[in-house]
Amino acid sequence: MVAICLQAYTGLESFNHGVPVMQKLKTTIVEPASRIEKGIVVGWAVLVFVVIMVAAGLARFIVADISAQEPDNAVIARTQPSPDVAAGTIAVSDLWIRATPPGARTAAAYLYIRNSGDNDRLLAVRSERARSVEIHTTQEQSGMMRMSRLDSLAVPANSDLQLGPGGYHLMLVEISESFDPGDSVLMTLMFEKAGAMDVNFAVRDAR
Repeated sequence: MVAICLQAYTGLESFNHGVPVMQKLKTTIVEPASRIEKGIVVGWAVLVFVVIMVAAGLARFIVADISAQEPDNAVIARTQPSPDVAAGTIAVSDLWIRATPPGARTAAAYLYIRNSGDNDRLLAVRSERARSVEIHTTQEQSGMMRMSRLDSLAVPANSDLQLGPGGYHLMLVEISESFDPGDSVLMTLMFEKAGAMDVNFAVRDAR
């Protein structure tokens, strides 16, 4: 009888202690599950970040490849100045005059001529800011660069002609006053076929 009572008491104690044991078991199971869920979230975040970075890198590569394959004529179009004034098949742009120091009597003018038609010729240039405007070319003579005056300047068909430093240019002779940066000088270009073109030359400090 005593043995039976002891067994019953031992079983009751085991039952009473079973509740905390089960709760501890649940806590032990839940905590690892929570850590696994956090790990999954972090893993997805890392994966999304990697995908975004890869996509950004591919986008930059594609844009660079497209730019590298841009047609040559597009590059030429960017480097050629857009026309400021046009008359018939003749268009002129990038018109500028080199600024002059006080007391200067001459000034050099430059421009870009585009002829999209038949052969033409620049016959003369006039300006109220100078006694005369001459068409000049620069050539090497006896090891020195010298300027010489031209009666006119041919503008071949379907071609571009640059009047710039060291080559063809316009020379304003006996200017009425010095040309300061920011000034604008009105000049008239006389072409054989395109006729007269009134254009403004911007004064630049190109020292």
